[in-house]
Amino acid sequence: RLSTTPFRTARGADVLQVSKEQSKPVLDIFSGKAASSQVATVPTTALTPKAITVDVLNGAGVAGLARTAANRLGSVGFAIGVVDNSERVKATVVAYATGSEAQAKLVASKISPQPAIKLDPSLAAGKVVVKVLERFQTRRLAGPGI
Repeated sequence: RLSTTPFRTARGADVLQVSKEQSKPVLDIFSGKAASSQVATVPTTALTPKAITVDVLNGAGVAGLARTAANRLGSVGFAIGVVDNSERVKATVVAYATGSEAQAKLVASKISPQPAIKLDPSLAAGKVVVKVLERFQTRRLAGPGI
């Protein structure tokens, strides 16, 4: 690990100054003077829209609202499940089953204005449901697979 201390330059910039003596073991690895240790890598799977199926329900009673919302979510990569009507809602909400909070947060991150995110224990495992009150925009966010 590099050892650093805060430092302010003559022109007022705040920087970190490397302590050469305490950081020598790390610097020697980068300069080729010492061998690096082997670190086991742990495989990870990034959560991407294409891995999530979203049901889209019309909670406003406006004709075509759920289909429009489903098309927008599909355009940013989500798989679309059921498109139907639901009971009336007071605001757009992303509901999720137990264990699917990360998926719900990813769905919500693509919707503007930002919807509420709520656990719904009555949903089957893996379910994410968007109950739509109003038309919304989708956002494309930078990142792997997004």
